[in-house]
Amino acid sequence: MHIFHKMRLILDIGNTLYKLAVYDRDDMVFHTSVNHFKPNDFLRLEEEYNIESVIVSSVRNGDGELMNLMSRKQA
Repeated sequence: MHIFHKMRLILDIGNTLYKLAVYDRDDMVFHTSVNHFKPNDFLRLEEEYNIESVIVSSVRNGDGELMNLMSRKQA
């Protein structure tokens, strides 16, 4: 388990990939690109990295459950 300060998740939802990065202040501590990013994936990242806020960019509609879950953390 990682011990970090309050983290920020940056999520870019594209047409084919979800691109994620977790920042501890100015330092990127995690990044990946995945085909799917579901609410349980967010909850796992939130717990592992102590996510305090989220910035989302999206070119598609949908992902309602995921967006609702993350909206409580919007920066």
